Amino acid sequence: MADNKQPTPQDDTLNADTQTVGFKKGPEPNKDDAWKKVEAVFNAAKSAFIEKNSPFADVLDSLIATLMDIRAADKQGLGGMGTDNPQMDIPAPTGNEPNL
Repeated sequence: MADNKQPTPQDDTLNADTQTVGFKKGPEPNKDDAWKKVEAVFNAAKSAFIEKNSPFADVLDSLIATLMDIRAADKQGLGGMGTDNPQMDIPAPTGNEPNL
């Protein structure tokens, strides 16, 4: 039995008039540098527990909070004025915009 599938035409007109505004893609993060941060936090927590006799629960709370901060900074980034990443990807004006 033969396939009755027909190729679907691609509708480029949908994408031609729509513009998206978002964040520009930044460079890929360096995995070694990211993991060095985690190791530094872990080693500091281990040192606080073993050498400074900090309570285990306090060390774990601090470790978790610090790792969550690293995660939030990695996911969100530090955008805004005076920073390099991420930057807004705003399309150029087309001239059809009303003056406000």
